[in-house]
Amino acid sequence: MLTALEQELLVLQGRVDTQRTTVGVLEATQFSPTTKLKGLANFDLGAYGYGGTAKQGNRGPGGVESLESALTFNYQVRLIFDSSFTGNDLLRIRLISGNYADSAFNGGQYRATKLVRTSQSQAGPEAVDIDRVYYSFPLNFSWHATVGSRVRNTEMLVIQPSVYQSSLGDFLYGTFGASGVYNKQTGGGVGITWRQHRPQARPYIAAALNTVASNASEGDPSEGGLLTDRSAGSLLAQLGVVGPGWGVVAGYRYGQCGTDIRVGTQYTYNASKTACDELRAGAATNNLAVNVYWQPRQRGWLPSISTAWGLTAFNQGYASAIQTRQAQSWKVGLQWKDVLAKGNRAGLAVGAVPFTTARFDGQTPRDGNTTWEGWYDIRFSDAISLTPALFYQNRPAGQNTPRGETFNALGGLLRLTLQF
Repeated sequence: MLTALEQELLVLQGRVDTQRTTVGVLEATQFSPTTKLKGLANFDLGAYGYGGTAKQGNRGPGGVESLESALTFNYQVRLIFDSSFTGNDLLRIRLISGNYADSAFNGGQYRATKLVRTSQSQAGPEAVDIDRVYYSFPLNFSWHATVGSRVRNTEMLVIQPSVYQSSLGDFLYGTFGASGVYNKQTGGGVGITWRQHRPQARPYIAAALNTVASNASEGDPSEGGLLTDRSAGSLLAQLGVVGPGWGVVAGYRYGQCGTDIRVGTQYTYNASKTACDELRAGAATNNLAVNVYWQPRQRGWLPSISTAWGLTAFNQGYASAIQTRQAQSWKVGLQWKDVLAKGNRAGLAVGAVPFTTARFDGQTPRDGNTTWEGWYDIRFSDAISLTPALFYQNRPAGQNTPRGETFNALGGLLRLTLQF
C-alpha cells in the first residue's frame, strides 16, 4: 500500500517539475508584464479608373503622363508596443511596414485618392520603420503631457472632432475633413491637454496645445533643428465642448514652410509643399477648423452626422512662388450602426478637399472639387472585418484641369482587416 502511494507521489512530483520548467521557459520569452503588443494588418485589393475630356490616353492633367490605373494588391502592418510604469502613463513604440508607394491609393498623383492607412519606408517596400516613439503621462487629475521624438500632432488631443469612422479616406476620415489643421505633422514634439471633469452625462470642456517639428533631428540649422526657420514646425491648438452624443470643436494650426495641408486638390496641395528655398523668409500658413458632430443615443435608422469646415491662409512669404493665397475645405459624413447584422456598419461621406478660393494676383480660381466615399464594414469577429468601398473624385487635379474640360476618378476597394 505504501509502495503504491510513494509511486503516485513520484509521478505527481515529476508532473510538477515539468510544469515549473514550462512556466520558466514562458517567463523567459514573454514581454514585460507592463508591456502589451497590439497589431493591425490591412490587405487592400482595388483600383482607380479615370475619365473626362482632359484624359488623353493614359495621361491626366497636371503633368501626369502615366496614370496609376492598374488593379493593385497592397498591405500595411502595424505593431504597437505599449508600456506603463505607473498604470497611468504610456510609453508607445510603433513599427510599420507597407508597399503603397506606387499605388493610386497612396495619393502620389492626385492627393484626393489617398487612403488613411498607407505607408512605405524610404528604404523601399517591405522595410520596417519605427514611426512612433513617445511618452505620455498625467500631471494631475485634469492635465496630461506628452513628449516624443516621433510623435504626431493629432495624437496629442483630448477630442477627436468627428464620429465618422470609415478608416478609409485620408481627408474624409483621417483628417476629419479639415486637413489644414489636422495635417498629421510628425516629428519631435511636446503637447499638453486639459479636460474639465464633470459628472457622467454632463457636457465638459477640453483643450489641447502641442508643437511638432518634422526636422527636429537635423543638426544643421539651415536644414532643420528646433526653433529654426527650417524646423518644419507646427503649433496646433484645440478647444471644444463635448456632451452625450455631440461635440463642437474649434482648431487652429500655425505651420512653417516645410509643413503642408496633408490633402488637397493637386493644384493646392502642390502649392502647400513648395520648398522653403523657393519662398521668402517667414513663409507660413494659418489654418482654422470647425467641426460639429451628433450621434443618436439609441441604435436605429438615424445615422451619426459629422461636419467640418476648414480654412488655410498663406502669408506673403508664399507670394513669390505660388498663387494660392487662401484655401477652404468642407465635409459631411453619415454613419449607421448594426446595418443588416449586429456589429456591421455603413457610411457615406461627401466633401471638398482643400481647394484654392483666393489668389495673390486677384484672379478668380477654378479649383473646386467634390470627393465621395461609401462603404460597408462586415464584422466576422472583433478581430476580422471585410470592407468593400467605392470612391469618386470630381476634378482631383483642381485648377490643373484645363479650362472647359473635365476630369474625374472612380475607385473601388476591398479591404481585409486583421487585428490582434
